[in-house]
Amino acid sequence: MKALLVNGSPHPRGCTYTALTELKNTLEDEGIEVELLHVGNKDIRGCIACRKCARTGKCVFDDVVNEVAPKLAEADAFVIGGESVYRALLDRCGTAYVTKILAQYPAARYFPDLDADPRWESVEESELLEENGVRFRYVTYRRRQEA
Repeated sequence: MKALLVNGSPHPRGCTYTALTELKNTLEDEGIEVELLHVGNKDIRGCIACRKCARTGKCVFDDVVNEVAPKLAEADAFVIGGESVYRALLDRCGTAYVTKILAQYPAARYFPDLDADPRWESVEESELLEENGVRFRYVTYRRRQEA
């Protein structure tokens, strides 16, 4: 198994890096091959839905997505850390696997409400789970096909 961890923070050795490094160490201890990339200081354009990627396999914008996409295709799992890269890459995803944490934390965070977004539909949801006093669900969303 191979996992790709993407650090989207502009701070290469900041809190996001620290969290991703902890995850990297844990995955490696389990025998999983892990690559950690820092992309937080590179340009990422938002998707304009031109569908060029479907024809050519590359984004029309020559940004970090074209660099990372082949690595994503090889990975069995990937984790995105950092709001800006997450926001940009979500527009380019067809499926989103989300852990919905049912708690409030005083932290800077970004995650859109995919349940309220007409471009996405929930296709699978786990039962309510709890670990270390935190309740959560795993939810799979798929991007709706454009008419």
